[in-house]
Amino acid sequence: MTLAQRSPTLIVNIEPSAQLPYALYGEGPPLEDCDLLTASVPLALLRKAHRAWAEQSKAFDRELLEGLTRAGFRIDTEDELGWQFKYLQHGGGYYFNVGCST
Repeated sequence: MTLAQRSPTLIVNIEPSAQLPYALYGEGPPLEDCDLLTASVPLALLRKAHRAWAEQSKAFDRELLEGLTRAGFRIDTEDELGWQFKYLQHGGGYYFNVGCST
C-alpha cells in the first residue's frame, strides 16, 4: 500500500490527547459556567494553555508518533499550539487517530 502525503500532518490520538482542552467540562461545573470560562479567557493565556496541552499530547502520543515517523510519515513538529489553534489558523492540517493509525 502507498500513501501520498503532501505536507507534514499533526497527528493526535482522540483519547486522551484530543480531549485535553475539554477537561473542565468533565470536572463538575455547570455547562454554562464552563462555556463562560472558556469564552472569557484572554487570547495570550489561551495560547499558553494550548501550548501546554500540545506538549502533553506529544508525550501521551509519543509511541504512535515515533512509529509513524519510522514508517516515513511526516509529522508536523512545527505546531506548538495543538489541533484547535491549527484549525482556527489554517482550517485543517490535523488528523485524529481513533485506532486506525496504529
